[in-house]
Amino acid sequence: IKVNGMSVFPAEVESLLVDHPAIDTVAVVPAPDPESGQRPVAFVTTVGEVTGADVEQWARDRMAVYKVPFVEVLPAFPLTDTGKIRKGELLERAGEVVAAAATTGSSDSIFHPASAASAGSSTSTTRASRRALMKPSRLSSSASSR
Repeated sequence: IKVNGMSVFPAEVESLLVDHPAIDTVAVVPAPDPESGQRPVAFVTTVGEVTGADVEQWARDRMAVYKVPFVEVLPAFPLTDTGKIRKGELLERAGEVVAAAATTGSSDSIFHPASAASAGSSTSTTRASRRALMKPSRLSSSASSR
């Protein structure tokens, strides 16, 4: 994701957001923004009561201002038959989220000089997958002891 020419990696934003105590799963996708080129938009499912504005404020305290995403809380992610997140649907919704924020002026504290848009990718992170990534692999330790 390019925000005013600055790279914002979805996985980095997801990694930070999943540390929020009320967030269960997060997926970050790019959305076109006329002022900054693109903006990160985070879709989250929660394990507690939290609003998108609450998560945005929490994120402002923990990451560079140009990385702070618009946040939308979902009851559940749109999934494929194999259980993967339908990122195409999130990309469409992300454009609507940014357009709505521009209309309401809710992005006043976000870094916005002009920049050219470019294509981005999307990923998703859950608390469980993050814990799995952080734990040492038993397979690698048993394989190396042979």
